[in-house]
Amino acid sequence: MAAAAIAACGLCVVSYYFKEESVYLGAAVIAALFICIAVRVKPQMIVVLIVLVIVSINIQVTYSRIDTAEGLSGKTVKGEFKVVEEPVRKENYSRVVIKAVNSDALSENIKCLLFYNSTELECGDIIEAKIKLEAIEEEYKLYDYSNGIYLTANAKSIEPTVKEDSLLKTVDKVQKYITSTLFIMYDSDISSTLCALTYGNRKYMSDRFYSDVKAAGVSHVMVVSGMHLAIIMSFITTTSEKLFYKRWVRALISVTVVLFMSAVCGFTVSIIRAGITYVLSAAAPLFGRDNCPANTLGTAVCIMLAVSPMAVFNLVFQLSVLSTFGVLVVAPEFYSLIKTENKFLNKLVQSVTVTISAMIMTLPVTVYCFGYISTVSILTNLLISYAVTVALVCAVSGLTVNLFVPALSEPFFFAAGILTKYINSVITYFASFENSTVDIDARFTVLFVILILVVLKIMSACKLRKGMVKLETVRKKVIKEGGGKVKWL
Repeated sequence: MAAAAIAACGLCVVSYYFKEESVYLGAAVIAALFICIAVRVKPQMIVVLIVLVIVSINIQVTYSRIDTAEGLSGKTVKGEFKVVEEPVRKENYSRVVIKAVNSDALSENIKCLLFYNSTELECGDIIEAKIKLEAIEEEYKLYDYSNGIYLTANAKSIEPTVKEDSLLKTVDKVQKYITSTLFIMYDSDISSTLCALTYGNRKYMSDRFYSDVKAAGVSHVMVVSGMHLAIIMSFITTTSEKLFYKRWVRALISVTVVLFMSAVCGFTVSIIRAGITYVLSAAAPLFGRDNCPANTLGTAVCIMLAVSPMAVFNLVFQLSVLSTFGVLVVAPEFYSLIKTENKFLNKLVQSVTVTISAMIMTLPVTVYCFGYISTVSILTNLLISYAVTVALVCAVSGLTVNLFVPALSEPFFFAAGILTKYINSVITYFASFENSTVDIDARFTVLFVILILVVLKIMSACKLRKGMVKLETVRKKVIKEGGGKVKWL
């Protein structure tokens, strides 16, 4: 599935830049599938082609929806619309993402970025509105398309209704509970960081501090992704294994927590990708299958692209997938080569290999999109990684306990506050270095792609070498015990 994911990503990118030829490309993929079935090639190749066929079909469906939506540019439409995200309020205007529910011209479920002035809206509201549609400006197309937004709109009139989306309203209430509780417990610096850590809301951060976050190379910490879900799921998995014997019960608990976390975090592409990965991991034991990190990640990517091909252009999605690949696939191979007998040293080595692997895998995207790399990223990540883990667990535990027995939540909130203050201090300190970032021309992106290929080649050679050493050990053992030759399979 890893190969299928790579091929699917390539198909999505090529199809966007060669839209007219994408139909013929899809037809070629379908033809190749039938040829491979006829000549009975390896099943793995057929699986890859099936994935590409599904993605090709959805690419054409997506482009058709985009073209239809853009054909309404300049027109005024009216109908019912659902507010699907928390509004962002500026000094002179507000903006929010809405989804068509019942419109006279706009297809159902088409998303628009709505700009408005006076009306107070909340996530989950269903409104009656008259809006003027406009095509998205060229420089914002990839960003908005990757988030499923195909048009911008200016409100002519907005009237609230008695209708609402109960699921979105529930999620909105949970988010507001988290925010209000954290701001009651801490000052703005700590509470804004904890809002980002717990459910990915960075809007309360000052521009200055978020610049420090980027300069320190820890932006991934402030975006709820696989790392955050891994922390929560590790705690949930450990607890459920101690409390429940049956695997299907543990799997059901894991899936429920993943869905809840995804909803609270707003179903961003990074949390959806991580959620699918954990659902697959939880389901694997039920079918007697082992979890292969590369294939599980590849399957998650294929599922996402089959549903939303434009997600491949989402920056958070790219960073999430590449960093996860580095952490789950690349880092363990290099760690196994340099680990020692000392447990404390092994923990340090493991942290270093994970940080470096994630950084190397994301270098092409970072350089191409941001034009710089952080020179203090590795050290900053090492110093705050465990603090982030404990702070997140303490904050979530405190927020949960506070619902039932507020007095017992105090120790959790106290620990989370101390750790978050430490995290903020480390980020601010290292970001203040004169050379905390180094500007790099985007044209050097290709060199970092080559670097990744070299790393993967070394990793492959190391795996092959370990396999040969293992086989040689088995061969010597068989000979020593008087057996025959070991057959190569």
